[in-house]
Amino acid sequence: MTLHTHLNRDIPEATLDALVARHPFGRYCEDVTLPLDTSRQHVGRVTRAFLDSADAAHIEAVDATGQTVGLVLFRLSSWDTEHFGYPCAIVESVLIADGAYGDRRAIADGLAARLRAWLLAHDVRFTSARVSARDLAVVHSLEQHGFRFIESWVFNSRSTKNAVEPDDPLPLRPARPSDEAYMLEYSKDAFETQRFHADPHIERSQADGLYESWIATSFRDPRMQTLVYEEHARPVASMTYYTSDLSNSFGLKFVMWKMALTDPEIRGRGVGTRLFRSLLHHHAAHGFDVVDSGLSLRNVVSLNLHNKCGFRVTCTQLTMHLWLNHSRP
Repeated sequence: MTLHTHLNRDIPEATLDALVARHPFGRYCEDVTLPLDTSRQHVGRVTRAFLDSADAAHIEAVDATGQTVGLVLFRLSSWDTEHFGYPCAIVESVLIADGAYGDRRAIADGLAARLRAWLLAHDVRFTSARVSARDLAVVHSLEQHGFRFIESWVFNSRSTKNAVEPDDPLPLRPARPSDEAYMLEYSKDAFETQRFHADPHIERSQADGLYESWIATSFRDPRMQTLVYEEHARPVASMTYYTSDLSNSFGLKFVMWKMALTDPEIRGRGVGTRLFRSLLHHHAAHGFDVVDSGLSLRNVVSLNLHNKCGFRVTCTQLTMHLWLNHSRP
């Protein structure tokens, strides 16, 4: 296959629409409860919003007929760069038109090679990507170009339509600034199953510090909300989340759970199950239709808890890391 790649070239609406109309993977396209055409249209809107953002970069693959057949979206990550002290990047998504493995692999290789060259030219040392586990052409291409498997990641989804109030609901309240210190304390050793702890290039203290910084930032980010359960006038369990009104796409309002924390002293008492069920009832009462929650398959405890509370897997992804010009393993 003859391919040409272009960096940051303008993508017309019709070109993007034609590409996403043939894209089969991702959280929404792999969810059998959502109309595929509608999911693809939503992916197109999300992609356009990213392309129009200030820090966006992209590489386009074009075949011999001039048709756009692939697109990789990425950006430099100021958050990770500040934390680790060296340039870091994130691959947001890889869109390739559906087709035979050989054709898709050739497209993915062209995109990955150009991406690697860009990363080297910008002295990027660490790059993370999360891609569909079903998209083997992209997975194999990233492996070929130096990306390393870190974890399997699943999106769990739960409708709130049948989320009845539990028999023993937890009283939940919005987080207060004074809760931050407790959450930081509970975060110690709470994320050993996550991707930054799984990467041997990253010191444990750096991995721990990243989640501590994320907790601190969540208290100052107006997009984030945290609900807390307390005992004896102190918080002992919490969930941080954000909301996403996708009524224009699916006629549904979504909640995305991001981080659950519990006091180690109360673990094993069933508080996690009660917290999840109380949250589901809370979201339903506030007009939300779907709760999404992502987790690493390394975190079996969390996976079993989600299953117990009626979540189902909507799609599986692989987290992959690329290190360039780095001396650790």
